[in-house]
Amino acid sequence: RLRTLLVADKKEYVTKTVDTVAMFIFRILKILVLAVFKSYLIYVACSVVQAFVTNIYIYLKCGKVYTYLDNSVKTDKKVVSDLLNKIKDIALGKISGYVYGCTDILLISKLISTVVAGYYYNYFNVISVIKQLSVNLLGPLAPFIGRSIAEDKDPVSQEKSFRMYTYV
Repeated sequence: RLRTLLVADKKEYVTKTVDTVAMFIFRILKILVLAVFKSYLIYVACSVVQAFVTNIYIYLKCGKVYTYLDNSVKTDKKVVSDLLNKIKDIALGKISGYVYGCTDILLISKLISTVVAGYYYNYFNVISVIKQLSVNLLGPLAPFIGRSIAEDKDPVSQEKSFRMYTYV
């Protein structure tokens, strides 16, 4: 809810900055956890802690920025139950997506070799980090380009701006 509020207030850079810094710090922490403890369970727990830390930081930051918001509003029980049902559906979708996304590494390790699976996973990790960085860097530019395209009356100039952003 607070992330959406920041996006609506054109301050999405706050969440992107927090997520990028947390991702960098927790990647290093995960490497240390694997090197020291050699425990996949602690490695996964680091991801959960990362989500909590970033969300708590954003919550505290929004509390300082939007002091006029009132959190004491009571909600209807039907709204809460509908929300919980939707959360369950989303959680099941996320879990199924995770299982679906992880089967390729299991198949590669079983059918070919664990070494090849390790190479694939390292390559996949590097590509994922590059994708995430490009999305984090170029994502905040979209509203500015959208606004400039909307304000520009020349269709040729609009298309040129759109194609330039799409190319980048």
